[in-house]
Amino acid sequence: MVSTESARQVALFSAVLLILGGIVSAIGIQDPHSKRNDMAAKLIPPATNLHP
Repeated sequence: MVSTESARQVALFSAVLLILGGIVSAIGIQDPHSKRNDMAAKLIPPATNLHP
């Protein structure tokens, strides 16, 4: 059984990942030659696989 506190931390962590992903995507769109775009492509797919 997952406690309420750890569930809250997981939800917060997921929200932070989504926000950071949005920021990195926006930066990548503004600067296509930036390496952050490649980093986002590597980081975001594993994060979306956490919730099947």
